[in-house]
Amino acid sequence: MKKDILWYGLILAVALVLLRWLEYRALLWESPFNIGIILLAVLFLGVGVWLGVRASGTKTPASATVPIQPDPPRVTSEDLGISQREQEVLELIIVGHSNREIADQLHISITTVKSHVSSIYQKLDVQRRTQAVQKARQLGLNRYEV
Repeated sequence: MKKDILWYGLILAVALVLLRWLEYRALLWESPFNIGIILLAVLFLGVGVWLGVRASGTKTPASATVPIQPDPPRVTSEDLGISQREQEVLELIIVGHSNREIADQLHISITTVKSHVSSIYQKLDVQRRTQAVQKARQLGLNRYEV
């Protein structure tokens, strides 16, 4: 019984290989023009790369020769004139608190929070809360990330 299954599987495998081979041959006979175009394209690609490397005179990419620029010095809140309390307000803005939540958390009036927020906008040279958050993150003024 096992021998019959093995012979049957072998015959099917040979038939499958034969069919794939015939299909491949038929593909070659039906579309030699397409294969020729592909080979020609590969040839031109190789010649183009070879000429490009030869014309540039270097084998290293141009981006590898650009010197790495050091990071600009970090700006601190003191450099911008942001007070300690304004820094606390800014950090709470970055975390996503509203003016009311900031006032409750820092135990100050909402008017004081608005005054601090206005001062922060002026010192960061922004006009909206989202711009202030973005600029503070760019300058590294936030101690806590969300």
